[in-house]
Amino acid sequence: MSQVYRHGQRHQLIPAALDDKGRPTNPCRLARCKSTSAYEARVVEPEQMIAILAELDTPETLLEWTLALVHAATALRPEEAFGLKWMDIDWRKNQIHVRRAWSKGKLTEGKTPNSLAPVPMHPALAQYLMAWRRESLYSKDTDFLFPSYRLKGRVPRAASTCGKQYLRAAAVRAGVIDAGDCVRFGWHNLRHSLATFFGSKEVPVTVIQKTLRQKKLEMTLRYTHAVNSQQVAAQGLFLEAIKLSGMPN
Repeated sequence: MSQVYRHGQRHQLIPAALDDKGRPTNPCRLARCKSTSAYEARVVEPEQMIAILAELDTPETLLEWTLALVHAATALRPEEAFGLKWMDIDWRKNQIHVRRAWSKGKLTEGKTPNSLAPVPMHPALAQYLMAWRRESLYSKDTDFLFPSYRLKGRVPRAASTCGKQYLRAAAVRAGVIDAGDCVRFGWHNLRHSLATFFGSKEVPVTVIQKTLRQKKLEMTLRYTHAVNSQQVAAQGLFLEAIKLSGMPN
């Protein structure tokens, strides 16, 4: 609504000055709202991630297993992971390019300019992605990594539905959350979890910020930056912690 009033003031449809009592004529400037949230994301420990992956480790849920691993090991935002295509995987440089996002049933350009930076891909993670590509019915460069089979691969899976039916369900079966627990739990929790894990392993804050592609205080990451060896090594720490540092069977 604030934008609506600003638009009206810009085109002189309503006054843009102060009223006779010295208050802004845009009423949205007088509104108060809580600027902080008490929400704290549920963090998944490496041992709990092992249990979740074990629940998804079936031939029928290989897509969901790989999807959970990618989220856990890269800290990609859900809309970024579901927007990935095989052409985005740079096998030679050990990185995943974030070129688009899939949100609310359509492609978008991504959350922020910072989010367009590439994501590190440890060789162990690359091997699991290759294994999934061999099994996927949609493995061309232009295909989505995590396609909707129901819609013939034209679009990726629905993040919310997939998260509720598979990730959350696996977490409940693994005892990570209770069945009747109303706590918010989905793909984004794995992003928080990786950052927490890195912090516990004393990974440099700058490496964590680059991995999460978050804006620094001293500079804004507006363009794609090369993935460095520290980021790949940091991801390797997580993969080792969940016993996935070797080649897939």
